[in-house]
Amino acid sequence: MNNALFKDQVKNYWIIVLMWLLAEAFYAWKFGFNFQLEATKYINEADFILTNHHFSQARYLFYSSTIFIIALSFLLKTGVYGALVLIMAINLFSYLYFYKALKFYFGNKNIGLLVCLLLITFWPYQIWSICLYTENIFYSSVILLFSWLLFFKKINIRFLIITFLILALVIISRPLGILFVIPVLLFIFLHLNKKQKILFYFVSIFFLIILNLVIQTVFTTTSDWSMKRSVLDQSLICDIPDTNGNKNIVLSDNSSQLYQLFFYITHNFSIAFKLALVRLRYFFLMVRDYYSMAHNTYLMVYLISIYLLIIFRFKKVYTALSKPLGAFILSVILLFALTISLQCDDYHNRFFLTLMPIFITLTVVAVFYRKQIKNS
Repeated sequence: MNNALFKDQVKNYWIIVLMWLLAEAFYAWKFGFNFQLEATKYINEADFILTNHHFSQARYLFYSSTIFIIALSFLLKTGVYGALVLIMAINLFSYLYFYKALKFYFGNKNIGLLVCLLLITFWPYQIWSICLYTENIFYSSVILLFSWLLFFKKINIRFLIITFLILALVIISRPLGILFVIPVLLFIFLHLNKKQKILFYFVSIFFLIILNLVIQTVFTTTSDWSMKRSVLDQSLICDIPDTNGNKNIVLSDNSSQLYQLFFYITHNFSIAFKLALVRLRYFFLMVRDYYSMAHNTYLMVYLISIYLLIIFRFKKVYTALSKPLGAFILSVILLFALTISLQCDDYHNRFFLTLMPIFITLTVVAVFYRKQIKNS
């Protein structure tokens, strides 16, 4: 790398760092750091672990990355602010790594720079970085996973180990991380030869068992939430039951949460289908009745612009992506949409926001990608 190119790359890193610092300072000034509400659950659990050396409930395993960081900060006597600073530092690192990965994959430093800047300045997404919520490290870990797949060169032990370590971080950051298991397996599968695919089938069974265990654990150890309740409440937004919902729902008493969901769909299809359509509208447009008109307009304009650019430049986006990466992206979006359509959407759009690095990347590629990619 010549000296001029090196200086250009360093300049872009500093632009990201500076923009991140300015954005964090503005969000902290405008909204303040958040250690309240949901954050108290993880703070209390960190205290519990330090005292009892185990989780109070099994479900906290799937929020444990945040909990362990808080516990570590307590041990270091830096308190909740120390924990938030560490998690924010991980967030900044994820952006710098994301920039490097995008530049590597698309061969265009401007794509990487613009994607990172758009994410940092999209405040509904970035505001979670100043909250001691699990979304903070969850969003960062998703960026790290996406980045690592962009760096793919060949299937080897090192790539697989690091992939599954990052995937594990995603899963223990939030239960929704399990939705990345199948897309990651699909990404790997499409890079394998025939002999490798035979071994892959056996390994996949192991991960699918883990997937089922995570779902079973989360839905059976959360005192105020279960698959049956999610079905009966017919909520569009989680924790807000629809009092006018259809009461003639047929349910199963089977202990398997996945079977309960399957039974509900097959025996109440028309009800499930109508609810799914409304939930998907909430999910993909992010508008809410309790948001101001200005805020809803902002979200609608932002998201519809993204969708239109991706649709109208779909051929360019398709050309820019390898088949495995395209399959990963498509399967992640479909699995998130399917899950929300059968359950409920988040009050603050946190489920959809998980996908923002993907949608922003596709949008920037749709506009600025020029050179056809050669590596698989």
